[in-house]
Amino acid sequence: MIKKLKKYQIKLTPFDATKEWELSTSNNQDLLLMDDPSVTGEEPVALEYIDYGSINQFEPVDNFECNIALEQQPDDLATVQRGLNVSGFFYPELDPTNQDGTFKRVIWHQINTMFYNQYKDPTKIWGATNIDFDLSQTKRKISDGFKLYGIPTDVFGNTIVPFSITFEDTSLDDNFTITDDGNANLFAGSNLFSTKDELGNHPNIFIVGSNDTCNQYFDVVPVPFLSLAQGNSTNSLSWTINPTSSLTGFDLQRSAGSINDFKTLVILPSSSFNYDDFPVSDNTTIYYYRISAFTLLHTSSFSNIVENTLTIIS
Repeated sequence: MIKKLKKYQIKLTPFDATKEWELSTSNNQDLLLMDDPSVTGEEPVALEYIDYGSINQFEPVDNFECNIALEQQPDDLATVQRGLNVSGFFYPELDPTNQDGTFKRVIWHQINTMFYNQYKDPTKIWGATNIDFDLSQTKRKISDGFKLYGIPTDVFGNTIVPFSITFEDTSLDDNFTITDDGNANLFAGSNLFSTKDELGNHPNIFIVGSNDTCNQYFDVVPVPFLSLAQGNSTNSLSWTINPTSSLTGFDLQRSAGSINDFKTLVILPSSSFNYDDFPVSDNTTIYYYRISAFTLLHTSSFSNIVENTLTIIS
């Protein structure tokens, strides 16, 4: 049986479904929005973030003090690219590229064609809802260089709510805020010029002393030398290493029957230089061992491999 619904039996309740989210470039383990050194003229930053994780009884070690920048991941909520109005012949091996390998001239022309063309026809301008005359309150002017923040639609939805965009710019000595005016225009707020340059005499202040927090950032961890002595159903291992004050511990690994199946046997503190292994097996087995040393920032190469054959009857 099919029942026909009448108009007075239907009730519609309109509602807004929006979500709010925030991205940070100053303290975020998954996102990197970095300036391109080829544009800024500054030295490139090191793309490295170290997280050793939990190792047996040891607490996780996070390199929060010395992380200069954080790597951009493929599943980031936003990506950053630069666009440049480059003219002349296109040589792939010479044309400027972004960190993700895209060509900056391609990004510029793509954005110019999609959002800033001069057709004045909303059917040829991406995202436009009316003809972009001056009275539309939207100024579409593109510069020869820009930074593009890419946010996929599965993050922000069908559209972005007007008056909801806020950028906190902390790249200069005075922070300022960039907001949208509800008509697809971005405006920078106050403090656009450094107050330290405008008012008063503010000379450089040099502080006497030093901070050794990151002194070991580029240190090389020496490689241990491993030796083995056979006991009764026991492999007694010992190792030597050049002394270093920054040493944190050792990663001792074992492979049974094959030299290609090493797994961590035990993590030992820096004060340990020997370990007795008691393998359990009902037959004759060849055991291989190797060891590496690590600090809070680096891990050495593996040592020499030692091997021994034990016949164990349980």
